[in-house]
Amino acid sequence: MGNTVFGGCTSLVSYTVPSCVTKINAYEFQNCTSLVSVTLPETITEIGNYAFDGCTSLSSINIPNGVTKLGEHSFDECKSLTTITLPESITTLGMGGVLWMYSLGERRPFGLHPYNTTQFIGRRDERHISGLQ
Repeated sequence: MGNTVFGGCTSLVSYTVPSCVTKINAYEFQNCTSLVSVTLPETITEIGNYAFDGCTSLSSINIPNGVTKLGEHSFDECKSLTTITLPESITTLGMGGVLWMYSLGERRPFGLHPYNTTQFIGRRDERHISGLQ
């Protein structure tokens, strides 16, 4: 998939990423404000910077086992996101790669347990975020 194939598409409601795709590129689904669900195949190994930033209707996502990198701000501003499943295979987390949950009416950090093998890039406070499902 090329950068921003769907970026800014406000009519996209649901999408199943084909199994031939191994990476969600930067900005791929950014500001797809009507996107409620996306299915990622087991072939995905990386989610790029700002890939789902601004997907304000996205309510849940399952990150498949095998994904090793979440890019910077990959799920930022996903105001409806209440459930995310993150695999232990994630080893690199970009600044803001964890998302901000709005489900309780306030901006609260939510994301990875600090695995010993995880490289955190960016702000130091993200090293202490817990809430893995």
